[in-house]
Amino acid sequence: MKPKKLKIYIITVFAAILAFTSCTKDLDTVPLDEDVVTSASVYDSPASYRLVLAKLYAGLAVSGQEG
Repeated sequence: MKPKKLKIYIITVFAAILAFTSCTKDLDTVPLDEDVVTSASVYDSPASYRLVLAKLYAGLAVSGQEG
C-alpha cells in the first residue's frame, strides 16, 4: 500500500471504531430524589392528568399560540 492509502485506511478504521461503540445502559439512571417528577410518575393518577392539562392551558393563556 502507498502511504496515502494507508493513512486513509487507518483513519477510516479508526472512525468506524468510534462510530460503532456505544454506552451500555450507563445513561439509564433513576433520579435519587423522590420528589422529582419523571415522565413515568406523571400519569399515575387521574389528578396528574388534570395538572398536566392545566399547565398546558396556562402556557397558552400566557403566551398565546405563537409561543
